[in-house]
Amino acid sequence: MRGATNEQPFRVHLIFYDELKSVQVVPLGGVPSAIANNEGAGGMLHGSDDVASFIAGIEIDSIVQTRQLADQPLTFERVFHLRAPSQIISEIERRFEARWEADVKILEGEPLTEGDTAALSYFEDIVLGSTRLRPIEGFHLTREWFARRQRSAG
Repeated sequence: MRGATNEQPFRVHLIFYDELKSVQVVPLGGVPSAIANNEGAGGMLHGSDDVASFIAGIEIDSIVQTRQLADQPLTFERVFHLRAPSQIISEIERRFEARWEADVKILEGEPLTEGDTAALSYFEDIVLGSTRLRPIEGFHLTREWFARRQRSAG
């Protein structure tokens, strides 16, 4: 991490509203609320190419998968992975494919595994991270990335 401190690395929350077609980006942790409120960061991504461009553009190198456990409503399971940007996109796409496969099992009357049940959860989100950035650096990179994209869109 640049300028190493005791700070946690930068994390960004991706919330999927329609798989990779509509993805909300919310930077996490360590950013003073005055900065976050006045400078706003984050935004919406549309499609896997947009998500891939964002991941590469702000030096994302890890994925944290989070899901709520069905039998324990206030308990979350988190799995951390270090990945290249292309691997992160592949992992996200595989999760959505698992949902589709579970749907097919239901339609065909096949029993569901625990993994199938997890894939059917309504709310889907993933936390990505950069082990090389402090939260404030990631916050500013995220804000700048969305500002550049808006300028280029005209």
